[in-house]
Amino acid sequence: MWIKVGDGALIAHGEGGICCVGPTGKGEYATRLSSSAPRLSRDQWCWGGVSSPTVKGVAAMSDGAADRLVSADGGRVAPAMRKLLDAVAAGKADRRHVFDLLADGSIWKGSSGDDKSLALLVCEGTCSD
Repeated sequence: MWIKVGDGALIAHGEGGICCVGPTGKGEYATRLSSSAPRLSRDQWCWGGVSSPTVKGVAAMSDGAADRLVSADGGRVAPAMRKLLDAVAAGKADRRHVFDLLADGSIWKGSSGDDKSLALLVCEGTCSD
C-alpha cells in the first residue's frame, strides 16, 4: 500500500519491471501546507496498492527529480532508476551514486531547476507480504 502527498512520483521495481505507481503530480506547490488549514484537502493526497506480488524496491521523489526520471504521464521511468535500485540492492551503491545521478548536468540540462529529492528502499533477494 502507498500514500502520496503532493507532487512528485512513486516508483516500484518488481517482477514486471519498473513503473510509476499512482498519478504523477498533484499540481505545483501541492505539498505546501498552510498554517490556516490543519488538514490536507482530498486533492492534495492519494493512495493505492502495488499490484506486483514481488517488489524488489521502491523510490519516492520530489517533482524536481521526477522532471527527468519519470515521463509527464507516468508511463515511462528512466533506465537510471532501475540501475540505481539494482545497485543499491546488491550493495554496490551508496549516497555518492544518488548524488551523482541528481547532479549529472547531461540529465538535468533544460529542466525546471526545482529541488531534487530521492528516497530509495530496496530488498535483498525478494520482498513479499
